[in-house]
Amino acid sequence: MSIIGRKFYGISCDCCGTTLSDACGQTIFIDNAPAVEELAISENWKKVNDKHYCEDCYHYEEDNKLILHDKKQSTRKTI
Repeated sequence: MSIIGRKFYGISCDCCGTTLSDACGQTIFIDNAPAVEELAISENWKKVNDKHYCEDCYHYEEDNKLILHDKKQSTRKTI
């Protein structure tokens, strides 16, 4: 038997700390980092200046301007 090392990837919201999970509730992924970012985007997360925001931590104003919430407005959760 051998012990092997393996790198895992995950994303948490830089505002509230929510951890991205897939449809099965999995929060860490063996895929590469870009694949995990693609999953986040497909789940309506936003990436702004190398930070990631879950859909509860941003909104759009009427003129389609993206507004990021600050940490005080958010609570940590796992979705």
